[in-house]
Amino acid sequence: MRVIIASATPWGHSALAVVRLSGENLMKVLSHFVRPHSGYPLPHNQARRVDLHDSRGVFDDGLILYSKGPNSYTGEDTAEITCHGNPQIVERLLAAAVAAGVRLAQPGEFTRRAVSNGKMDLIRAEAVMQVATATTQRGLDIGRQGLDGVVSKTVAGFREHLVNIAAECEARLDYPADELAT
Repeated sequence: MRVIIASATPWGHSALAVVRLSGENLMKVLSHFVRPHSGYPLPHNQARRVDLHDSRGVFDDGLILYSKGPNSYTGEDTAEITCHGNPQIVERLLAAAVAAGVRLAQPGEFTRRAVSNGKMDLIRAEAVMQVATATTQRGLDIGRQGLDGVVSKTVAGFREHLVNIAAECEARLDYPADELAT
């Protein structure tokens, strides 16, 4: 799948901003606008200091955390770049990535890719949104239970019980004269 990019932090001035990328051939794409101080290849799950550049030169420095798929959030190669939180810097980083062939992500696309790649189920995907938008502690707690798999395990238990009941009913219909478990 084509590499996608999105700002992972709210728009506006702040000390730091995080920009996330995910997709195939990510390392090759990154080489167009990210220069690690220690050079390529980037190690898996170890932060490295980088310079961010475009056709006009270096415009910021920051950190990159690269995760090799399938051991990442989306199941694909991913990178999170932490840069200074000036919107002009974030815009320039997004533009440099787009110039390198990256596509701007649609809302929820990182999580959709995680579901498609078997990294999470739909219940956990819904929990991501619950945690991101909760306005009360109770809402956060419910979202956290979803992310931790509590809800998925409960649903899986119900499903298993219903499958067993359905199998029993089918067996009774197919073999009405046999003594089956009661």
